[in-house]
Amino acid sequence: VNVGAIHEKDDERGLAHFLEHMLFNGSTHFAPGELVKYFQKIGMQFGPDANASTGFFRTVYDINLPQGDRASLDEALLVISDYAEGALLLPEEIEREREVILAEKRTRDSAEYRTYVASLQFELAGTRYPDRLPIGTEDVIRGADREKFKAFYDAWYRPDNMVLVMVGDYDRTVAEALIEQRFGGMRPRRESPPEPATGRPQQRATPTVFYHYEPEVGNTTITLQALQTVPRAVESRADKQERMEGRLIGSILQARLDRLLNQPDPPFTEASAGIGRFLREFQYGYISADCQRQNWQATLVSIERVLRQALEYGFDRIEVDRARRDFMAELERRVDQAATRESRSLARQLIHTVTADRVFQSPRQEKALYAPLIAAVTPGDLNTRLRQAWPPDRRKILMTGNTQLAAEVADPAAVIESAYRAAVQQPVEAPE
Repeated sequence: VNVGAIHEKDDERGLAHFLEHMLFNGSTHFAPGELVKYFQKIGMQFGPDANASTGFFRTVYDINLPQGDRASLDEALLVISDYAEGALLLPEEIEREREVILAEKRTRDSAEYRTYVASLQFELAGTRYPDRLPIGTEDVIRGADREKFKAFYDAWYRPDNMVLVMVGDYDRTVAEALIEQRFGGMRPRRESPPEPATGRPQQRATPTVFYHYEPEVGNTTITLQALQTVPRAVESRADKQERMEGRLIGSILQARLDRLLNQPDPPFTEASAGIGRFLREFQYGYISADCQRQNWQATLVSIERVLRQALEYGFDRIEVDRARRDFMAELERRVDQAATRESRSLARQLIHTVTADRVFQSPRQEKALYAPLIAAVTPGDLNTRLRQAWPPDRRKILMTGNTQLAAEVADPAAVIESAYRAAVQQPVEAPE
């Protein structure tokens, strides 16, 4: 269903996720408590074979059937059709589920989750995202009544706002007839609400610094990042080429970081880098490394050096050729393994592709599209793409984990920025 936390109003924060839970607690054909028994009757387990998730933009319901015969398909589509328009939303079930949601909210309060939330508030300040975490707010979880659930359900759970994906070994003709039977009469229950504006990140003088201390984390992470708002991409050959160039750039940068890791006594223990898009409307470049807290400055120097070498001197043909060969080998591997893809994984790829307004392709189609693009790409193309993803006025420095600066200095961000500016002053040579 193309609804998630980003679509919630201020007094609905957490409703999309809460509603996802409620669809398992009573519907047209399944009284409260009966759905799990029904899954067990047809050979499924709740959790591994039937589950759901809510994100910023969509809510996904999974059913993994043990077999694809007509009876199994019909039983599964009965459940799915109840999700789509048969929720009872009984007040007593809402009350009972509140404590489940609140317990889940408490369970999520880990060092990693706190770091994620704080990082999002820094990176996307000024947008809707930091205030629309799917778990929601305690006030909404405790106070939402049946009327509010029903209004949200009817507004967003509409046939024009849903995608049904089926993957596996079944008779397509039978499946189409059953889909028509279960969904052919479905109609919208309310008018379509407008898509909310997500806002634009605040622009500050660069570099901007983010510091977040969590003593429970076993290491420190240093990240350099560039983030910019871009128009939502329309799937095209040019868009595919941009994604391909991003993959090649990430591969080359990763190889350079791996070489540093293989040298004696590297300052960091793990590192990664890349460019790409996320949340539909942001282009990013990043380079990041994990280290022990005493090595954070040396790690910052190392990853800044790798980045600046790439930006100033670019990539050479040997690196590009290696990245090309690796990408082509991956495409060929996918073609060879196309017949053995796992159904759930393939279904999720389809959901992601369709709900992002992109075109799904088979491995053979992807290879046919990408092969000439890969053959034609030049080091100059990749150097241009890298510099586009790393504009000088969009630089961010993030330091998270178990390095405690606050106890030592009044302004940890100033210390980090000073270390970064000192690193930038060091000359770099072309990498060997």
